[in-house]
Amino acid sequence: MKIAPFVLLGAPTQCDGRPGGVERAPNVLRDLGVLGAIGASVDLGDLPVRIDGPDRDPISGVIGATSAARAIGRTRDAVETILGNGDRPFMLGGCCTYAIGAVAAAARVFGRCGLVYIDGHLDLYDGETSPTGEAADMPAAAMLGKAGDLFTRAMGMARAVVPEDVALLACRDHAVAEAEGSLLPRDLGPGLFYRDVSGLRRAGLQETAADVRLRQEGGARRYWLHVDFDVLDDAVFPAVDYSMPGGLSWSELTTLVRPLLASGSLIGVSTACYNPDRDADLTGGRQIVEFLHRALVSGEFE
Repeated sequence: MKIAPFVLLGAPTQCDGRPGGVERAPNVLRDLGVLGAIGASVDLGDLPVRIDGPDRDPISGVIGATSAARAIGRTRDAVETILGNGDRPFMLGGCCTYAIGAVAAAARVFGRCGLVYIDGHLDLYDGETSPTGEAADMPAAAMLGKAGDLFTRAMGMARAVVPEDVALLACRDHAVAEAEGSLLPRDLGPGLFYRDVSGLRRAGLQETAADVRLRQEGGARRYWLHVDFDVLDDAVFPAVDYSMPGGLSWSELTTLVRPLLASGSLIGVSTACYNPDRDADLTGGRQIVEFLHRALVSGEFE
């Protein structure tokens, strides 16, 4: 089945409120040829989504709370327009804060949508449990309506997704998150699909991708795919702010996302957490562009 090509949109959020870092990623990836790599029909430029900080708000516990909420709202409005026009956004972050607004937009347009969230971290903190106060600790919790009023107001809804429509994949910070008092996958009920890195490898990357795709196509019938590049092992991709050992290889990530990108039920993609400041020769940026091309290389949607 042929479906609309992607339209490219940058969301250069930087959750610690300081300039540089991951907010440079969209433009660096553009310079490296990402538009052609993903076969996007048009580049819509960058959203005005700067997060100002670095102070932690005493009420919400979030760094740059007002500007973070504004960034989420602006992303939601822009993505709602794109989806409403029948297009499919392919978004480049920035940190993953902006993805909250993107998934909220999908919920506003379609009423119900699924979420496949591929990240090295659970991102189920709130403003109290997060050790940093960075909104990028909280996207999965926020989308599920579990991160506090700041995010529900920014989204314009109590929650964007329900646990039964969510797949959390490839996380490897469960023990740290539990020690910090974070919400955990088990707290969200049996309907949530959760596999950490070890679970993925035991079940098989390709098999898991097929299971998740079938679940999304038979459930919400439309889903958003989020990929945070800190899902990769720090030995193969060190250009992130919070690296950890034990992550995926590029080959494993490609195996996992290719079937998910090939579904006609896919309505949008967000990527996050590539830091060009930690990538002096831009090897990591080139790896991202090559990965995206490989993952979409077939050009056909099944």
